[in-house]
Amino acid sequence: MSREALRAYFDDVYPPRESRWGKWFFRSGEDRRLRLLREWLPDTAGLSILDAGCGDGETLAAALGGRPACIRLEDLSGRALGEASRRLAGGADRLSAAVADAIRAGAGGFDVVLAVGILEYQANLAEAAAALLGRADGVLIASVSARHHPRNWLRKLWLLAHGIDLRLAGRSRVEGLARSFGLPCQVKRCRYDWFFRIDVEGG
Repeated sequence: MSREALRAYFDDVYPPRESRWGKWFFRSGEDRRLRLLREWLPDTAGLSILDAGCGDGETLAAALGGRPACIRLEDLSGRALGEASRRLAGGADRLSAAVADAIRAGAGGFDVVLAVGILEYQANLAEAAAALLGRADGVLIASVSARHHPRNWLRKLWLLAHGIDLRLAGRSRVEGLARSFGLPCQVKRCRYDWFFRIDVEGG
């Protein structure tokens, strides 16, 4: 899938959170997503966290349960990365940010890797998940857009018009993916997404 198409879409088309469309888009289902993230995230005090595909940073900011030692922000969109950097400024002992493809960036060693809303833009879901897992020393928490919800099919059509193929997944696909690494894992459904958590330390 074209990284340039993704970058252009999120830099130029994707609605800001405070816009009319942004308020509808971001608020829809966000409370459930945050409840799950807060349930699954360990106490983040003193941890190193990678927010892979961080977007505007609001999800991580709202989910944190303690002051991390380090937050690393990565996103293809320079616009989103700037918003996330401003939102999370002062939220950790160290904050770093880079316009980067989190799937290909490579550097690991993070206690927590958070990957909300990026796997569905990858051509190979299993390879992308493996790459993210390789960057985690503690836990990986990731999401995939669900096949069961009509809204996601509308998103898929919209994105196809912008040259982007949104990959949707059902329960069996996500459960099979999470279990394929042979590590302790959990899978739960939110309104529009499937979330999975893989515990590297538990292996």
